[in-house]
Amino acid sequence: MENGLRNLKEVTSGLKDFYKNYYLRNTKKFIWKYKFKEDDLGREFSIDEGTFTLEGQVAEKTFFIKLKDTNEYYHIDGTFIHRIIYPPEKVKVVR
Repeated sequence: MENGLRNLKEVTSGLKDFYKNYYLRNTKKFIWKYKFKEDDLGREFSIDEGTFTLEGQVAEKTFFIKLKDTNEYYHIDGTFIHRIIYPPEKVKVVR
């Protein structure tokens, strides 16, 4: 699956706060596409490019992350990151 990773050149503290608050607001919604919780903010996860932390949400399907080694910021596809943090459960077939 394509991760949709896009590097961001300049990220102001105001923009970081906006993305964080947008994420926190969405975790409180009764109906939300993802299982993310408030506690997942700052959670580390790894993909081929390195170790990242979840920093916020940009739009409905786009999240804001930071590369731990370089402190560079990126946008990433929400479904991709969701499958990394919350892998799909294996289904048992009962016969």
